[in-house]
Amino acid sequence: MQSTYRLEENWALRAAIRTANRINRPLVIHQGLDPTYPHAADRHHTFILQGARETARRADALGLHYQFVLRRRRDDDRRVLDRLAARAYVVFTDLFPTAGIRERSARFADRVTCRVLSVDSVCTVPIGVFEKAEYAARTIRRKIARLIDHAIELVDKDVPSARVSDALRTSLLKMLETHPLPLHDMSDADIAREVALCEIDHSVPAVAMKDGADEAEHRFMRFVAEELPDYATQRNEASDGKASSCTPSSAAA
Repeated sequence: MQSTYRLEENWALRAAIRTANRINRPLVIHQGLDPTYPHAADRHHTFILQGARETARRADALGLHYQFVLRRRRDDDRRVLDRLAARAYVVFTDLFPTAGIRERSARFADRVTCRVLSVDSVCTVPIGVFEKAEYAARTIRRKIARLIDHAIELVDKDVPSARVSDALRTSLLKMLETHPLPLHDMSDADIAREVALCEIDHSVPAVAMKDGADEAEHRFMRFVAEELPDYATQRNEASDGKASSCTPSSAAA
């Protein structure tokens, strides 16, 4: 997981599950966080870890093997994912056109020996269906309208048929050469202590707004019920609380 930090409506994850079931192999969901992204600070790290905590709990409830590796220092091990890929049949990741993710995925694919496939889970209509760059809403809107019914078609939710065995879990821990964060059981205070150990900007503190799919859905439903009726006329008045407030979670999702 690089940008689509969720288990629901995650097309890369769905493709990974379908492939794992086709070849009867277990599925490992890996997410990592390091201190080298632009403007890395307590605020971003805390928000991401809060969302990852919820993802870990949802994965556990669904019977999915999810692991989160936190790289605290810039000189910490940078090849955890490479070692995972050395044992993988295929790696599925997010297709995301900004924040250097496309370029990072290409470099990773060049380093490893297994196939690496990027899947778009960001856009309702995948960006890959557009053959040229689009700059105007009036032209892209018509193209999206022709594809939207197919793009939002309901699909069956698959689950991995081959489970991650205890032996495989032990083997993965040895291969990682570090312990994944026990996010399931971590409190906000635990997350704050982990963030404090990271080599990031500590002058930008965490905020009260929480991350996670449940919190994002709560904010969205509040917006639909209370603010959407006046949104057309009040959307540019952010100081009046008419904005959706969903951008932080949608950006981190």
